[in-house]
Amino acid sequence: IILSKCGFKVLAIDADVKLANLEIFFGIEGSDNTLQRVFKGEISIDEAVHSRYGVDIIPGGLSVENIYLDVRRFDILLC
Repeated sequence: IILSKCGFKVLAIDADVKLANLEIFFGIEGSDNTLQRVFKGEISIDEAVHSRYGVDIIPGGLSVENIYLDVRRFDILLC
């Protein structure tokens, strides 16, 4: 948040798809557009971006059912 207030463009990615806490911190818990769904191919990376307090956030998701995701695609998704 401080970096965004200083004029920087900030993207926070919660890559902890098991115990994602970033969405709780930013008050976006319960959103269906998460990194888990991106890894599953259900939504695009752009659809998973939320904005709060001047920060773009991609929440990991709070679902235990998605513990075994194919995270090898992570570098491809960000390019």
